[in-house]
Amino acid sequence: MLPKLPLFFALLFAAGFAAAAPDLSKKSDTAPLYAPDSRYRFETLNFQSADGKRRYRVYLGIPKTAAPAQGRSVLYALDGNALTENLTPQRLNALKQPPVLVLIGYDTDLRFDTAARAHDYTPPDEKGMIFADDTDTSLTHGGAADFLQLVNNAIRPQIEARVNLNPERQILWGHSYGGLFVLYTLLNAPQSFTHYIAADPALWFRQGSLYRQYQTAFRRPGLFRNRVLLVEQSQRKRRRDTAKLTPGQAARLAARQQAAAQLPSDAGKKLTEQLSARNDIRAEFTGYPELDHGGILPVSFMHALEIAAEP
Repeated sequence: MLPKLPLFFALLFAAGFAAAAPDLSKKSDTAPLYAPDSRYRFETLNFQSADGKRRYRVYLGIPKTAAPAQGRSVLYALDGNALTENLTPQRLNALKQPPVLVLIGYDTDLRFDTAARAHDYTPPDEKGMIFADDTDTSLTHGGAADFLQLVNNAIRPQIEARVNLNPERQILWGHSYGGLFVLYTLLNAPQSFTHYIAADPALWFRQGSLYRQYQTAFRRPGLFRNRVLLVEQSQRKRRRDTAKLTPGQAARLAARQQAAAQLPSDAGKKLTEQLSARNDIRAEFTGYPELDHGGILPVSFMHALEIAAEP
């Protein structure tokens, strides 16, 4: 079984983040990374996409403690700019066997780069192509294959050149579109990581196209190569004042609701149950009735950190 969220963290986050929503205008808080009493040292690595249109800022956290003989576990986490605020010395210093942290973000001072993540974290269309968003033509989707190449062929070699990593403890975490990318990677390149953690994966994207691809893939034996998957789902509906939405926001919300209606209401849970019935993957689902979509981000990330820190 995957380790459950410790009671201390569960209570802390339920109280502090239950009703939180992502603030897209908020700047990233990197101060915790450089606290003098932290048992981690952080360095920043920079990358750019193959087409030169997106620039990435990766925070690499290396524990100052002695490494185990088999190498360190490593946690690759998307939306890295939004995660740094959670890495206080108190939390990092309490980890049993500190993992290497690879926080993959964008070259911005904001917590999120909405346009870049919408492009990078989403699967291509049926022809393998990039495509425009239905309600906002300034946004593009479908760059997941290219982004996975960047992670595997550019970012990971830089990490592996700096730290001795345990090949049996390679974890990928993502939230929302990031969770969709986690599931995309598990389906299309399961050998990339050993553990996959998807928080509120955007299975509604493109009328559930990735969900349907999984249904087809289930006919292929041995596909998932004995991997581990954890799907975590918020179950508290986020309250929206629709009267304050711009026409564009209202159109995007309506399109998302229409897309979600194409899937089972418990699609994440159902997908996990289907996977757990196979003999080539260990899959578990955890629901959080007290958390909404924004609130689950830090909770799930800290849970992933706890999993990565297990001996």
